[in-house]
Amino acid sequence: MAYVKINNIMGFEISMLPGERTHNSTGDLAFHPKVKEMYLEKGYDNSPKTREEADSKRMLHYNGLATSFPNIVSYPYCGQDGMAVFAQLIGTRYLYGQAMRDAVSEARESGKPFSEEEIRSMNPQIANVSLLAPVRFEGRNYLLSQIKGETLDSGELLIPLIAGGIEGERVHEFWPFVKDNHKQLLRALRREGHEELDLRVEDLDPHQFIWMINEPDWGYVNFVSIAGSVDLYAILHSYEDSSKRQLGLEKELEVAALALIPTEGFRMEETQGKTTLKGITCYRPGINGLHPATEDVKLIPISKAILEHISNKENLRYLL
Repeated sequence: MAYVKINNIMGFEISMLPGERTHNSTGDLAFHPKVKEMYLEKGYDNSPKTREEADSKRMLHYNGLATSFPNIVSYPYCGQDGMAVFAQLIGTRYLYGQAMRDAVSEARESGKPFSEEEIRSMNPQIANVSLLAPVRFEGRNYLLSQIKGETLDSGELLIPLIAGGIEGERVHEFWPFVKDNHKQLLRALRREGHEELDLRVEDLDPHQFIWMINEPDWGYVNFVSIAGSVDLYAILHSYEDSSKRQLGLEKELEVAALALIPTEGFRMEETQGKTTLKGITCYRPGINGLHPATEDVKLIPISKAILEHISNKENLRYLL
């Protein structure tokens, strides 16, 4: 149920709130009662808070400090055909998003699913950012994208080339409120770009954020930026080298393949509740290098939302 909630962002400013958003928070910081209830019921508040604590208890997972946007306001930008966005950011434990997903899943399994309106009202709005990578190849416009590897949604298509959450341990970088501090959000992509693809995000020349995508089923909101300089062959070469190293060490790949997604003329099909994108060029790594192939790939919700959005020629023009 992901969808573009704010389109054509032309101004974006953030204020960082001190402290941490918890199940005891009140007012604008309060979580929806069903999310709070699930968080406590699952015992997430008692989970390890750091990797070191999890290791000491011989546990695989921990409840790290992410961030969320408790308040996001948008309004027309100086009479132009675009939007200005003002948002508040605060440290928030990652598993509040999991509690949201648990609540939605258990309601569906019980035969009494929440309505779309209820799900939207429950969203804790865990903060995510992503980077679209437009590229021109053989006379056509594409988005260079990734097929997710050994992680959540393994084997499915993530259209942003890079995406990730904003770590709460680094939120001091957003404080105090200053003009254009939204650019600090791009720092959240540096770690993901380096770890997943061995890329320097700075080399992609990320521009302003253009959309906010709401992902209520997952408990996320995602601000989407555009890469202004995408060297297809350099990225493929970098991915090939990094995947060879990981495969040589018998490590699981976080990115299972790269893919070229046409911005026009793509074909989606619905099958058993999943959306499949047909006939996509993928570059899958092997110990001897990348192997191109034409494949049908399943879409995660944010990818479907992006393709539906750029089906409108005005939205596509704004992107390109």
